[in-house]
Amino acid sequence: MGELILFEIPRFMRIFTKNLNLESFGGLKYQSIMIMWLLYRGGEKRPTEIAKTFRMSKGNVKYHLDKLEEKGYVKIRRLNKRKHIILLTAEGRELMDRGVLEAKRMISEILSRIPREYLEDLKNTLEKIKELNQKLAEVKDT
Repeated sequence: MGELILFEIPRFMRIFTKNLNLESFGGLKYQSIMIMWLLYRGGEKRPTEIAKTFRMSKGNVKYHLDKLEEKGYVKIRRLNKRKHIILLTAEGRELMDRGVLEAKRMISEILSRIPREYLEDLKNTLEKIKELNQKLAEVKDT
């Protein structure tokens, strides 16, 4: 079971993202899409929160944020010399709306090949994994 979790879930995500039409996300790099997804789902964030969430260096986050800002997808609001807040622009939200629709379409296509009874088991398992992830994140944050 551990091997499936360690290897198959990340493998699925790699294959899925390779096959996902990145043009639906403006041709952005995967890391940039994930940063935008975090902002899309969770609202404004500080760069340090983004770095911590994705275990990216601050420099790597800054690189992606600068590119996203150049394209008009995010706004970097400077609170003072050292603190910034990042938020999606209207254009960034529209891009994510289109990209998420494409990703959902692709997921539906994949799931349509799996028998219904297995999907219910998968849903229950993923809900348990989500709960476990939340608990692990809480422990790590303390």
